[in-house]
Amino acid sequence: MKSKHFIFLIILSTCAVYYNSLNAEWIYDDSKYILENVNLRTLFPPLYIYGNSRPLLFLTLAINYAISGYNIVGYHLVNVILHQCNAILFFVIIKSLLINIKAIDKQKSVLLAFACSLLWALHPINVNVVSYTWQRGEELFTLFYLMCIFSFIKSVKNNSMVWKSITVLVCFAGMASKEIMVSAPIFILLLDRAFYSNSLGHAFRARKYFYLFLSSSWFFLFFLINSSSTEFHSNKALGFNSIKCSPFEYMITMPGVYLQYFRLAIIPHPLCFDYDWQIVKDIKS
Repeated sequence: MKSKHFIFLIILSTCAVYYNSLNAEWIYDDSKYILENVNLRTLFPPLYIYGNSRPLLFLTLAINYAISGYNIVGYHLVNVILHQCNAILFFVIIKSLLINIKAIDKQKSVLLAFACSLLWALHPINVNVVSYTWQRGEELFTLFYLMCIFSFIKSVKNNSMVWKSITVLVCFAGMASKEIMVSAPIFILLLDRAFYSNSLGHAFRARKYFYLFLSSSWFFLFFLINSSSTEFHSNKALGFNSIKCSPFEYMITMPGVYLQYFRLAIIPHPLCFDYDWQIVKDIKS
């Protein structure tokens, strides 16, 4: 089977799994950020991009409203399409990286890439991200993160300034989608070291100006966060039920959260929409 056949199977499988989510109702933050957000009701002037750190996310929601109003099927359809695009990109990236490993032939690389991407696309832990409209930010930043990786691989393979420029632009776009994109420049450097360079120093020196431009996206993200008046970074938005949470409490709470999701990635049971995390007050807890 050719790669295009595997891509078709990925699309078909995700359609079959997420078809019944298209009529899911508005829930939780959907009301605050979509239904009650009057700025989304006009594409121009783009009032929805002011005062928040995720302008591209709101742009997609404004386009949704311009096309279908508050018909929720359109919003869910975009989420599913984004998820399919991410799965396809994941397939292409894994295949491209595995081909560089001499111990794995091309056919095995394609099969392994398909297995990984299909598992990721259909994994139950992703249901909330796809079915919860406001979680589009997760799908959108993932799209740009994967596009960043894909375009970097193409830039190395073809020694192309065009693909390097695309990588930088996509990284900026990801920063305007969700703040977790902050790790992308570091991940690209580590990927460079793992597959294309003898050391981190060699990777940076070989593409010094590229990494300088790529890391400048951090300043853009800092500007977006600093100028944001939207409560994306409140404790409630982070998933905590407490009003007060110090940076230290956040730091010692998150390892338990990460471990829980790592376990769920391996054994996705029991799954819950809202885990109502309790903030850890001290290390002894």
